[in-house]
Amino acid sequence: MAALARGDTEPLGTLYLRHGDAVLRLVDSILFDVPGAHAEDVCQEVFLTVHEIAPRYRETGKFKSWLMGIAVRKARARRRKSWLRRKLLAGHAKQESATWRPAAGPDETMEHGEQIASALAKLTKQQREVLLLRAVQGLSGEEIAEALGISLDAVWSRLKRAHQIMRTIEIEETG
Repeated sequence: MAALARGDTEPLGTLYLRHGDAVLRLVDSILFDVPGAHAEDVCQEVFLTVHEIAPRYRETGKFKSWLMGIAVRKARARRRKSWLRRKLLAGHAKQESATWRPAAGPDETMEHGEQIASALAKLTKQQREVLLLRAVQGLSGEEIAEALGISLDAVWSRLKRAHQIMRTIEIEETG
């Protein structure tokens, strides 16, 4: 880990050879029933994360426990993303079938885009960043916190407030 922290990437291969199978088995066991989940991709994410956070690693316990903790968090995040996408797609399909109408013309599409831009403009910069990272990029709360350098509580607080504001705007525009 000290060599990784100094920027030497060769030990990453050694770590992968030593622990890759165990990480893959753990991730696969967590994602066993998630359609379209690729345990290999999550396993690679785990080792990329190890590389990224190597400078912050502190030897306070067993390395393997630390590594498996990262694997569990990454697999759970993938599981949540998959669940959320399935729910959103199912809800979207249900809504579309219930409220089918002809495809929007260019004017209606442009108006819808302007309404979204207007609604986003009513959010603070911080709320907008968190909402877009979550909704558009599909990042987990932990990933957003790391990306923005804020606490996880701050992420959830900003996201909750952004959703409240967006719901209020939808009610005003449709009501």
